[in-house]
Amino acid sequence: EQADGTNLLLSGGNVLVVGQGGAVAEPARVEATGGTLLAPSEGLDQNAYMILGKDRDAWLRIAESAAVDVVVIEMNQDRAAGASATLQLDGGRLTVNRVTGSSGENGTVSRVLLNGGELYAGGNNGAFLGGMTEVLMQAGGTVISVPGSFYYKTAQAIAHDPALGGTLDGGLIKRGTGTLYLLTDNSYTGTNRIEQGKVFIASDQALGTGPVEVGKAGSDAVLVGGGGQQSVTNPVTVGFKGSVAASQGGTLELHRLTFDAGYEQIKAGGHADPLGGTVRLALDPATTASVFNVFVYDQQNLDLDGGTAIVQPVPLTNASPRVEVRAGSRLRVADAVLNVPGLYLNVAGGEYLQEAGEAVFRFAHGTTNAPNDASPLAPVGIVLNGGSLAFVESPMFSLSNVRSTRTVINGGHLRAGQVNFSKSHRRDERLTHLLELNGGVMEADTISYQGGANAVEPAIVRLNGGTLKVAATSAAPHDFISVNGVDLLSVYLGLGGFACDTAGVDAVIRQPLEADPLRGAAPDGGLRKLGEGCLTLTQPLVASGPVTVEQGTLRLAEAWFAGETIEVQAGGTLELGGGGISNAAIHVAAGGTLHLTETPAEAEVPNGSFEIYTAGQLSATVKHRYQPTGTGWTFPSTCGIQTNGSGFSSDPAYYTTNGGVTAFVKQGTIQRDFTLTRGGTYRLAFEQATRNGYSSWARNVDVKIDGVTIYTVTHGGELHGFRPVEISVPLTAGAHTLAFEGLYSAYENANATVLIDAVRLIGGPVLRFDGETQGGRFAVIEAETPLAVTNSSFESYAANTFASLGHSYAPAETGWSFSGDNTSGIQTNGSAFSSDPAFYTTNGGVTAFVREGAIQTAFFAEQDGPHMLSFEQATRNGYSSWAREVEVRIDGVTVHTITHGGALHGFLPAAVPVTLTRGAHTLAFVGLVSPYENSAATVLIDAVSLKRLNTVRPEGLSALYLSTGSTVVLENTTALYLETIYVDGVRHTGALRAGLSGGATVLGGGRILTAGGGTVMMLR
Repeated sequence: EQADGTNLLLSGGNVLVVGQGGAVAEPARVEATGGTLLAPSEGLDQNAYMILGKDRDAWLRIAESAAVDVVVIEMNQDRAAGASATLQLDGGRLTVNRVTGSSGENGTVSRVLLNGGELYAGGNNGAFLGGMTEVLMQAGGTVISVPGSFYYKTAQAIAHDPALGGTLDGGLIKRGTGTLYLLTDNSYTGTNRIEQGKVFIASDQALGTGPVEVGKAGSDAVLVGGGGQQSVTNPVTVGFKGSVAASQGGTLELHRLTFDAGYEQIKAGGHADPLGGTVRLALDPATTASVFNVFVYDQQNLDLDGGTAIVQPVPLTNASPRVEVRAGSRLRVADAVLNVPGLYLNVAGGEYLQEAGEAVFRFAHGTTNAPNDASPLAPVGIVLNGGSLAFVESPMFSLSNVRSTRTVINGGHLRAGQVNFSKSHRRDERLTHLLELNGGVMEADTISYQGGANAVEPAIVRLNGGTLKVAATSAAPHDFISVNGVDLLSVYLGLGGFACDTAGVDAVIRQPLEADPLRGAAPDGGLRKLGEGCLTLTQPLVASGPVTVEQGTLRLAEAWFAGETIEVQAGGTLELGGGGISNAAIHVAAGGTLHLTETPAEAEVPNGSFEIYTAGQLSATVKHRYQPTGTGWTFPSTCGIQTNGSGFSSDPAYYTTNGGVTAFVKQGTIQRDFTLTRGGTYRLAFEQATRNGYSSWARNVDVKIDGVTIYTVTHGGELHGFRPVEISVPLTAGAHTLAFEGLYSAYENANATVLIDAVRLIGGPVLRFDGETQGGRFAVIEAETPLAVTNSSFESYAANTFASLGHSYAPAETGWSFSGDNTSGIQTNGSAFSSDPAFYTTNGGVTAFVREGAIQTAFFAEQDGPHMLSFEQATRNGYSSWAREVEVRIDGVTVHTITHGGALHGFLPAAVPVTLTRGAHTLAFVGLVSPYENSAATVLIDAVSLKRLNTVRPEGLSALYLSTGSTVVLENTTALYLETIYVDGVRHTGALRAGLSGGATVLGGGRILTAGGGTVMMLR
């Protein structure tokens, strides 16, 4: 028996045997309550171990402050029949690598009793407890400490001591920054406290049946699923420093989750694994988890499923409450509710995926500052396959977002205010924005590219199925899809087509709708008009698919239609008010209506340039005037007129070029009346600028006609000079009121100012059919589609690349990879490779060069099909460069070989047809061995490009097909011509005019001329 202060030191040996000497009635006993036991005088090594019961019973008890240091404890070494060995840990510390039992051989008993004290890992071990007849957790429980980067694994079951009956045992405390692996089911009942480091579990009940606490002790702590699938029903409480994770592509499922008060957050991460893992929350639907933050990181995935309901605390006191998904990670919402309208969704290079359930956020965001600086070019990825997803604040994407955006809707319902594509603050040409609707419903107030004057990031809206719905709450339906600033927005129609539900609202789309160039010659799905209300297209509908008006009105106002079929169903109305229709058949069913109107001529907005005012109100010294008179406009006390060079436009970059006077608007409304002699679709045109100072970029201005907002002036977060704006708007004949209303500015409201000038109403082109109109040019699908090739002209490279020479081997920051050993690189005109001007490139001033080496880059093809690879190639102007052949390879397959006909030459173009599949590819130029001067023969490469080859469809003539019960309203004053008109399949002869034509009703005073019948007059 060892008491405090007494040490047993082994000198001259490393083994302590407890229990040797044959059959003796009493077991050998060692009890340590203080001091240090089994500490070799020269320090522990891998041979320092204790034999607990060699050929007789043995018992080791550690308690109080004792420290026992040993590498291995081996029980029942000789496997004597019926022998028993017991390790009882009642206190103190046992530092050990492994405790090994006899696995019950020959009736032996190996036992560990855990009733306090600490098991301390002396090193890495894959079975620190093994071969035990039983390991019992007693009232005192145990602490297992794994320091540093050590791991400590056991597949030994730890059971609740039956002597305790229904009384809970003391449970397990994990300390140390190393890792503890529990590889089998356990049945102890006490609390698991993971205070530091990681605990891996490989089975459902690895943590016994008691509650689990993670990270409540102030240090980072992680509960990790050990691969495969673990379903934990224990109550798990996560503290501020706690997180959960899964490894090796496995799933850790938690059914009961609570949080430390004041630290309500879910963290799926803390363990990075190349295979990743998924934490699945399947919480009791009868309970609700309330959280401030959700973090998904370290390539982990978080699934919300099984009826899980998560809401936000009320009130929100966290400084920046959010749901954050970092690069390489995914948050998946399935059968769950994530109702956190006070939290924003920060997708920092990861992905938000929703397949069912309900989710509500403030807005979407994408940061690149630490710790979200990994993969800065990865987008804010949002995928909706089902369920309901809503963003309660507008715009949907934060204006301070600095990532690309990628929103894909395959099903479900997404509700947002303004769906915006905003330029990032760092103005990065590599960033792109995508909204793809393949199914489900996208309901929005507006869709807008808020680019600003310096925008460089392209955006695509791809409509390929599903329904785009105009929200009933939309404040600007007359600008439903639009651009503010540089126009980098494309709207494409895919195979699934575009279904638009105006839901009782009159909405206007101001962007062209084009067949998706990725489809090449394949047909698109056309357009379906759903819902009451009117959808007005003011730009070309360049699509080959059918147009179907099922409900409400589809108005083509100044729009060119190049499709083949328009079908107007019962209850639908097609209104043609200007533009052209080419190569189309128009079918009007019973109950459907075709309405032809005439686009009006230009109308006047009196004093739209603000150059008229009462004499003396402006002068050489008075350059602005609040509430001026004599303008015909009304002004509040916060608005007025100003001249170039006033305090509102002291910088010439903010001068108007439409005269010298403009209106200015702060928070208030300027307005005037105007009168139209005839109705129709007009373009309201004006110019707008910010004041050249203060936070004028923050002042938005609503443009209203008769009290209805038809457009909102915004500024993309920047001050700017005058920009033109045109808005198509249908107006009736008679009196109207035009107003510009400055809204409240969140910044410097008293001074933020917008300038307005050159206000006018413009008429549109008249309606025409077929090739006689501008519409004819839109009948051709785009013949080719370019693909992006990184740094195709080699003009981008690291600073100081050409610091001393006109060439550089294996240069950096080009987007290409170069072989080493001076076999490839880039060079400038006039370098040693092109000293003769006959060998200069005309595509910039830099080219690549290849010897017996290779250059390579990656690219992405959006669509299967034929493509054309183009480039220019030249020999070096010397040596035997004519002998160097270069293979052009895509994905390692040679598609072309560059040869030179035995002569040196300057740049020659090359075009190589290739067939590509959709997806990522590599492009390489590989120099082959030259039989002459191999180390010097060189080929120059430049102007690399790729494009997809599409086809076109032929022109034809338009025709009108009417059914009995259909209605045609002719309000056109210019006679239109159609080759043929049919009523119930019977060709109509003569002009179509008011009256009954077969079973179709024709109203109005206009007419449509046809080829058949009527009177022919020949003038000589």
